[in-house]
Amino acid sequence: EEISIADRILEIQRLVAGRSDGVPFEDIFIRKTRLEVIVTFLAVLELCKQRFISIAQGRRFGQILVFAVPLADQVEIVEETNGTTVGQL
Repeated sequence: EEISIADRILEIQRLVAGRSDGVPFEDIFIRKTRLEVIVTFLAVLELCKQRFISIAQGRRFGQILVFAVPLADQVEIVEETNGTTVGQL
């Protein structure tokens, strides 16, 4: 079964949307195949990079939670090469 990073990004965004208490990191992994784990991890990294989600851990070795970043807190992306705004995250 093929799994794309874009599809997993959408699935993760739907999963964390509206969950103010966060989603446990391990709950993001649905099928738990090697391919799905790798693609999901890459999707999580991309969502963090784009500031669509945040990840928190309350204490050492504690549960890792994934949160949706509220739209009000998302920042505009400024293209570094010419300083023009290219979109809002």
